Amino acid sequence: MSQLLRGVMLLTLANATFLGSGYIIQVLLGKYLTPAEYGLFGVLIYIVNIMSTVFASGFMGGISRSIARHREAAHTILKNGIKIELVISGVMALIYAASAPLLEIVFHHPRAGMFIVFSAIFIPLYAIRTVYTGFLNGLKQFGAQAFTILIAAIVKVILIVIFALLGYGLFHMLLAYFVGALASLIMSYIYSFPYKNLTASFENKALIRLAVLLSIFASLFPILNNLDLILLKSLIEDANITGYYNAATTLARFPQFLFGSFGVALLPIVAELHAQQKIEETKRAIGVLLRYGVIMLVPIVILAFVTSKELMHFAYTPEYIVANSAFRILLIALTLLAFAQMFLNTLISVGKEKIVLVLTVVALFGDAVLQTILIDMYGMEGAASATLIVSLLMLVACVVLLGRVIGDVQISHTSRFKIVIANMLLLLIAYFWQQRAPVQEWMLFTWYIGMFLFYFILLIGIGEISREELSSFWKSVQRKIKT
Repeated sequence: MSQLLRGVMLLTLANATFLGSGYIIQVLLGKYLTPAEYGLFGVLIYIVNIMSTVFASGFMGGISRSIARHREAAHTILKNGIKIELVISGVMALIYAASAPLLEIVFHHPRAGMFIVFSAIFIPLYAIRTVYTGFLNGLKQFGAQAFTILIAAIVKVILIVIFALLGYGLFHMLLAYFVGALASLIMSYIYSFPYKNLTASFENKALIRLAVLLSIFASLFPILNNLDLILLKSLIEDANITGYYNAATTLARFPQFLFGSFGVALLPIVAELHAQQKIEETKRAIGVLLRYGVIMLVPIVILAFVTSKELMHFAYTPEYIVANSAFRILLIALTLLAFAQMFLNTLISVGKEKIVLVLTVVALFGDAVLQTILIDMYGMEGAASATLIVSLLMLVACVVLLGRVIGDVQISHTSRFKIVIANMLLLLIAYFWQQRAPVQEWMLFTWYIGMFLFYFILLIGIGEISREELSSFWKSVQRKIKT
């Protein structure tokens, strides 16, 4: 468990830094660009992310799971993965570039095609980088994996700030993303050196089969994650609406992005435990992360929900407050989707990737239907509500399916009661505080820190967080500082 918790801690800190860099970029451009221009930037970045994860993210999961079960063949699996990805990502890049004229029409912008063609070179770069990420993850080298994430974040945000201050446009913003990814790939390559002797044979067919299934899932999930913004852009001609909704989505995605490290750290450990038929240990590992996830994410949602207007105003400009209702709905929706994603990764870890793929396809189809209906009726709030409904149903389905595969994974009744009590008290105090003396924007993050301290002191006081947990966490921090 200590290795799992250290991995979660390191990857969470790295992802939080990466997310922080993303917010710096989003907030800077939200203030620097008009809502219409900012909406175009958001759509372009989402397209890049979606196209770059086709096959690449699937190979990450496939390589990670394969190496976790066959460590002696780690470097062989890495080399095979790179060869396969170079072919697939090259073809995908050509197809993506060729689709630029059509996408330019769909998104109602005469210059979108130029940026799409340029972003095609991201696909092979992201693909190879993701292979190396899966390699480090499968070896449970979470520290090295976290550092490559940090490198990408730091390089990207520095270049974005410089380019924005110099008055450069969207091309240079995309270039910053490219250079950040390249720096991360170089560091990943350096970290692979000590494992060059792990060259036992490994069947390519098994890797290809697993990677293809996971690649299809990885290509569909980002679409599911961003379908609301894409359909809103396509169905509503007012470009400002897309900009407002993009702002709400960016802020609401914080819990989901932060929680992503849980599933990433869980995948190789659960794959190894399940392959060894250690079912009870597998369930315990999942239960531990589920508990920490609830403890960490629920107060974030509560505080952001209560201060939603102030947060929107602080991050952007007053005109973006029109998206406040959508932001509140998305906070809940994307948090539920974050938990669903962790369970999906767990199902992949235990060899149920076909079930995961079917569930994702069904959710995507249902989301498309709901988005089309509700956007037409309620605009931004309709898009957010459709996301909420689909996320809830997907989470319920994941819990049921995982229960059938390995048995029920639950937080103990005592823990659940204590966590509910702590969060109810936090909600009541935060709500009445806002009603009596609304927090000023310049005090917002100081207030967040104070409320979080109260929350965690409360958890310690009622015995939900033990001294042993605090001691273990502090020792992990000290160990990482020394190394």
